[in-house]
Amino acid sequence: MTGDSALILAAVAVGVATYIQGITGVGFGMVAMPLLVLIDPGAVPGPVIIAGIFASVPFLIAGWRQVAWRELAILLPGVVIGSLVAAIVISLVASNTLRAFVGLLLVVVGGAAVFSKSRAPGPVAFTSAGFATGFIGTVAGVHSAPLAILYRYDTLAKVRPTAAALFVAAYILSLAGLAAIAPSQLGSPTIVLAMIPGVLVGLFAASGRFARPAGGIMRPIILMLCILAGLRLIASAMGGGILAAMAI
Repeated sequence: MTGDSALILAAVAVGVATYIQGITGVGFGMVAMPLLVLIDPGAVPGPVIIAGIFASVPFLIAGWRQVAWRELAILLPGVVIGSLVAAIVISLVASNTLRAFVGLLLVVVGGAAVFSKSRAPGPVAFTSAGFATGFIGTVAGVHSAPLAILYRYDTLAKVRPTAAALFVAAYILSLAGLAAIAPSQLGSPTIVLAMIPGVLVGLFAASGRFARPAGGIMRPIILMLCILAGLRLIASAMGGGILAAMAI
């Protein structure tokens, strides 16, 4: 899909993704990325990562006092390493192969999380989630999937600003890695500019009269998004098919 219609649909996609992040705390990449792959593959990963920064900063500012800074301190080193590793891998491995691998990983991990019991994650879980956030985010623009699994039992008041803080850092690291090693993956500024109005509409909806925090159903929503994002990545890597025609 090309032309003005693609740009309009890209704006709609990131608008919906921003709204979902507002009511669940995560989900921007899991919603925006699969849709953008179908609308315009050139929007992934660079442009969607840039749009993610604009979508996350307001949530970070609004919930600054609720950010779990100690947890962020554990997550961030993993994000740095994951972003660097991903940038190197992107330059060596075909993009379709990477997307299929990441998609399968999201389906397996997301599916396993559905049946897992509630327990407080330890340092290993946070470090692993940080690495996965950096790696998967740089490869496919889906930074939110690992955090969705890590924070699936926490409250929205904590998850939204904490995830937003990590997203901003991860997005910047991913962009830096892409710029240094795979600049062609940064995409066109035209696509980014077209997405900004969608982000603004999504922010308005998530903070205004249409805001409906997910509350008790946040866990199944974010796990479902994680699995669907994985399925879409696999479908896009395989060149379409029935799954590629599904809408989130």
